[in-house]
Amino acid sequence: MIAKSSPPTTTNSSINIGFPLTDQLRSVFHFLDDPAIPDTLEGETCERWPITDCNVRAAEPVELIRQQQMQQTQSHIEQLRVGKNGHWQPKHG
Repeated sequence: MIAKSSPPTTTNSSINIGFPLTDQLRSVFHFLDDPAIPDTLEGETCERWPITDCNVRAAEPVELIRQQQMQQTQSHIEQLRVGKNGHWQPKHG
């Protein structure tokens, strides 16, 4: 995850970078389990995070929206293709 959590300015800006905490990553970064380091369970990047009331969202869920739009389009195409009775309906005229 890479997300801008504040608008960039010449004096103040920040970027959050997240990595899945795997055994492989822990073998590279030995400090990851240090209890002095605060952590937050996120699960997904902001672009894919399905929670609508996320108070730490740094970016719009554009990937999730894109996937939902694609599913809706495919569903509409299938409905047009098979017609009301579940079978393909030739267009008359």
